[in-house]
Amino acid sequence: MIRMQTILAMFFALVVFTAGCEKKSSIVFVPTYTEVEWDDLAGGQPIEVGEDFKITLTERTKGAFPASVVVARLAAKGDEDQEKKLVLDMKPEVDFLAWNSVFDDFRSISEVFPLNEMAMDGSDVSVISILDAAEALKAKLLLVYTEVFPTVHEAEIRGALYDVSSGRIMAVLHSDAYVEHPVAMNARIDDHDLAEEIEQRDPRLIGVSKFEESARNCLLALMANDDPAEPVVPEGWVPDREIERLIWPPLEDSKYRELRRRQ
Repeated sequence: MIRMQTILAMFFALVVFTAGCEKKSSIVFVPTYTEVEWDDLAGGQPIEVGEDFKITLTERTKGAFPASVVVARLAAKGDEDQEKKLVLDMKPEVDFLAWNSVFDDFRSISEVFPLNEMAMDGSDVSVISILDAAEALKAKLLLVYTEVFPTVHEAEIRGALYDVSSGRIMAVLHSDAYVEHPVAMNARIDDHDLAEEIEQRDPRLIGVSKFEESARNCLLALMANDDPAEPVVPEGWVPDREIERLIWPPLEDSKYRELRRRQ
């Protein structure tokens, strides 16, 4: 009887050990979210994705600047058994300062509005409904983007810039980052002295920084491709000199001059 109990104990110990080994060996990183695809950002329009940014306009614009910009960061809910649902993934109290800081030296960008749920007026989130919300805010430009994390080592930022009045894509933006040894999550929370190292070893922070730089360069390129609108004289006012067109940005900006030469 004792021998039978010993055998049974050894058998159950082997089962537990084997199950434990199988569980340990099967641990892999699996995203816990549904991705926002390029098609979701394109709203049915054909796009060509590259690195950094790609202007999709084939003609010069007129009077596109100065402009205010609506920014909408999207996420997705759902799984294989549920229909994908797009949601706004914004924190306006944080994103307002962050995105206005990106363009704070652009006189041609009057303001950046991070979109929130209230601005959607109860509508489902889609490129069409976001464009409607941007038009209600009287913005000329709309930047829709999403953050994707394929693994703990990688981050990818996808975006599309729209002309609000026509609903047409003006540019496609894309950045990615890879870190061989990313900073550990507990280090981000517990060690405040690692701020500089975290910036260098966090794929998301690197990807976001690259995406913001792409957005700056993209808007500079669009400014270089834009002819100022004809100045409008208010009714009843007789100017004493010729009214000059607005120029965005200043011509002394060396990057602007280089972009202008390419047109």
